[in-house]
Formats: sequence, structure tokens, C-alpha cells
Amino acid sequence: MAEVLQLPQWMRSACRRRRAVLGERETESEQGRDERMGELLGRLDPIGEKDKG
Repeated sequence: MAEVLQLPQWMRSACRRRRAVLGERETESEQGRDERMGELLGRLDPIGEKDKG
């Protein structure tokens, strides 16, 4: 994995909250899925670019 995708803060906290509610443990595959989802959402809705900095 050459580059780490930086997810917007709201998305990271939403994923954390979902995992906490479901009592799931974060695994490599789950983390990868969240990153792919963030990448997809970023393509569909680039408004998150404003949050970057």
C-alpha cells in the first residue's frame, strides 16, 4: 500500500462510532474497506477537499 488515503475527519469518526456501536474490532480488511469507501465517496463528492486543510 504505497499511499495512505486521508479520510475526512467526519468520515473517520463515523467509522469509529459505527465500529464502537457494533462492538467490532478493526481489522486490516475492514480498514481497507473503509479507505476504499472513502476514496469512492471522494470521487463522487469532492466537497471533502475543503476539509483537508
